[in-house]
Amino acid sequence: MGIPIQSYDPSNHDALVEQLKSLEGNVLVVGHSNTVSQLANYFIGEAEKYKDLDDLEYDFIYVVNLEENTSSVERKVYKDF
Repeated sequence: MGIPIQSYDPSNHDALVEQLKSLEGNVLVVGHSNTVSQLANYFIGEAEKYKDLDDLEYDFIYVVNLEENTSSVERKVYKDF
């Protein structure tokens, strides 16, 4: 599809969060079971945080909606799409 792939440092979530906040449009972030929920937690605020996924959990997708002064996260399973 001609879409460039950019790598990120999974140990530096702060930099990735700031980069994501500065982008426009839809973005797909792919990671491992011990990184994706941690990244989603940056956008939850005071709500209950997500636990790390087990190594055998592959069907969860975190949908993050960023607005000017707020954000929301919804955890879905692959079949929901």
